[in-house]
Amino acid sequence: MSNFKYKTAKDGNKYTFLFEGMIDEHVKLPPMPEFVVEILIIDLNDVKMINSVGIRLWMEWLKSIPSDTSIVFRNVVKPLVEQASMVKGFLPKGSKVESFYVPYYYEERDEVEMVLYKEHVDYEQATANKPGSYKVRELKHLDSGEEAELDVIEEKYFRLIMG
Repeated sequence: MSNFKYKTAKDGNKYTFLFEGMIDEHVKLPPMPEFVVEILIIDLNDVKMINSVGIRLWMEWLKSIPSDTSIVFRNVVKPLVEQASMVKGFLPKGSKVESFYVPYYYEERDEVEMVLYKEHVDYEQATANKPGSYKVRELKHLDSGEEAELDVIEEKYFRLIMG
């Protein structure tokens, strides 16, 4: 049995799904609303993991979204960023990534800090007309002043926004 849960919110022409838990073989992804949605926001902040069956179910679910609906992904967590960087079609063509988490590592403290990157602040997502771009943040630990380093392979991880 999956521990997956979701909440919904409607605000004018925007409809939001807030996902929580694991996307696995037991997941029951929510049905699309029966009314017209111009912008569908999928908030992934509380997703813990996704497995191979979950990936297949996720991609099938995404196909159920009407083609005239704009899709925005918010707070994309590391396990989903990694899948989006490896699995073609994991995020639909033309969808927008509003924000995603990037792990940084403090070697002396043996700590990982997840940093939320935001569109138009930390990166520009690729479009049909322009390539994506990003700037890696410089991060120092608040207590020790130790500089953190990216805890991912940069070229692979940032494919999410590079097109």
